Amino acid sequence: MNEGRKRKMGRRYVNAELTGENIKRLMRLNRVKVWDIQVYLKMSNQTSIYNWTRGYRIPNVDSLLALADLFHCSIEDILVTEEAKNE
Repeated sequence: MNEGRKRKMGRRYVNAELTGENIKRLMRLNRVKVWDIQVYLKMSNQTSIYNWTRGYRIPNVDSLLALADLFHCSIEDILVTEEAKNE
């Protein structure tokens, strides 16, 4: 590889806190309430959804696909990723 083209590539990770804020933003934008998500995902309670919006947890892949459909966006539009710092 050409020395001038080499870039130090860090590993990316999902920032749960920023992803939660982004989910809340998408909910406001699409006028979707927690209850709407619960019904759409056929969840027995709202705890997981609140955990997502508070940044405690990240939705699993199936939930991300459903949220993307509900919000009319892609999974990448929901997740907020950052590059890990190499030390």
